[in-house]
Amino acid sequence: MNKLTVRRSLATLALAAAAVAGATNVAAPASAEAGHGPAKKDVSVDTRGGESVTGRVAVDELGDQLDEVADRHGLSADKLRKTLLHDKTLKVTDNGSLVFADEPLKTGQSSITDNIQSPLYPTADTFALHSRPSSPYKLYLDFTGNTTSGTQWNSQFNGGRAIVSAPFDLDGNPGSFSTREHAVIQAVWLQVREDYAPFHIDVTTQDPGLDGLRRTSADDGAYGVRMVISPSNAWYPNAGGVAYLNTFGEVRSGTETTAFVFTNTSGAAKYVGEASSHEAGHTLGLSHDGNASQTYHPGSGNWAPIMGLSYYKPVTQWSNGSYAGANNQENDVAKIAAKVYYAADDYTNSTSSTGTLPAGTARYGIINSGDVDLFRFSLTGTRTLKIAAWGNTGPVDTNLNLRITLRDANLNVVGTWSPNGDLQVSTPARTLGQGTYYVQVDGPGEGVYSSYGSLGFYGIQLSWA
Repeated sequence: MNKLTVRRSLATLALAAAAVAGATNVAAPASAEAGHGPAKKDVSVDTRGGESVTGRVAVDELGDQLDEVADRHGLSADKLRKTLLHDKTLKVTDNGSLVFADEPLKTGQSSITDNIQSPLYPTADTFALHSRPSSPYKLYLDFTGNTTSGTQWNSQFNGGRAIVSAPFDLDGNPGSFSTREHAVIQAVWLQVREDYAPFHIDVTTQDPGLDGLRRTSADDGAYGVRMVISPSNAWYPNAGGVAYLNTFGEVRSGTETTAFVFTNTSGAAKYVGEASSHEAGHTLGLSHDGNASQTYHPGSGNWAPIMGLSYYKPVTQWSNGSYAGANNQENDVAKIAAKVYYAADDYTNSTSSTGTLPAGTARYGIINSGDVDLFRFSLTGTRTLKIAAWGNTGPVDTNLNLRITLRDANLNVVGTWSPNGDLQVSTPARTLGQGTYYVQVDGPGEGVYSSYGSLGFYGIQLSWA
């Protein structure tokens, strides 16, 4: 299929429960939505003959405008000053916009995500994947090529000229998508879908169109960001991805919010997926998770923060800076939810409204921030059974470390299982007497990470042993 026309030729697809598990109703917002603040003051920054300035130069050139620039990007003045002095990837443009220009993607393989060789879905569905199709907020993963014009990217970094991004390409044939390219695109979608599982946002590979991405007024409730995933980086070399900070939901006339992931150095699914979630995080207002000596915290053990250096770890999560030596304590989850809301709770932790868990039937849900899901089953006589829970991400890395707690009718604990070093969990065969039982599912921390970012899609099933 032709890469340049594929997005026009596909109808909307509602995927199976594994792809859209979890509620899609809007929950209460974490805070006021962007776009309703006071009018911005004009800012003018001397970029000293370049496109932007960084570090101490940026702080000096902002001068008494630093407070205004910080405020419009959802930062305190002190936070912006410290970030500019520590993080050389943060740049200030002549009108006071903040841009993160992240380091190039690396080559090689780093996770089970890169073991995917064949498409997981029919190739006809590759460019019609949706995580939450009913959500008005879109994170569009654009692999099909795009021409960006009329944006700040053009005026500030490309001399006003159009930016022509070629389609994603692994085999040197940009005119069509190979089976391998379909497999990688689907794996990237699954990985980004997992990162944004707790939120009411649709991670999609289907073009929502200009009106589905741009926000034309404060009353416009349907918008998003186009993540252009392309090897075309000549207009911004020596970067793995670029994004304007805090631009998701920004009211603008005629243009959409766009960010870029450059695949000229690596098209590995793990890298492209991590970079896409990372750059989208910048548009949602997130800065880097680093430490005293590093812009990107590399993590430890099997864990790393998404807004740090997450390419090399199987467990990558949003962070609140609770790891040792953190230099950024911003609450990633709350900041994202302030833009796109939390996903509604699919299963409660109340015995009066619990989900059921009949033997042999899988249930699918999400663990959200501070969430515990509760299921009920009843036995008419003594039975031996097992309960298994798994990250419902397909064969890609999961963010969720699962725990099962089995309780009796009086909610006394019968057993708890969350094996160290394994994000999945399965109970041993257990013989139980007649009665009603409850199964709690949650996402605890383990070792180097806390429960804060242990969020995501899961499946659970009871079976007779």
